[in-house]
Amino acid sequence: MKAAAAGADVPDMGKRNTMNLLLLGAVGAPASALAGGFVYFLVPPSAGGAGGGVVAKDKIGNDVRLLTSCIDCRL
Repeated sequence: MKAAAAGADVPDMGKRNTMNLLLLGAVGAPASALAGGFVYFLVPPSAGGAGGGVVAKDKIGNDVRLLTSCIDCRL
């Protein structure tokens, strides 16, 4: 048996470059959209605006401070 010559089946360099660009466009567009959404998720929101949050209060209405209020409540 003889091996078939592969010379006739291989596309020329112009066709190969065109196929590579088509593949890059077909894979790159969805991949960049997914990567952009992932990066957008990791970036913290900018400062300012109306959604600043609410200060925690105890049952009397005083602002809760870190650790000092918790220690005073247990004593």
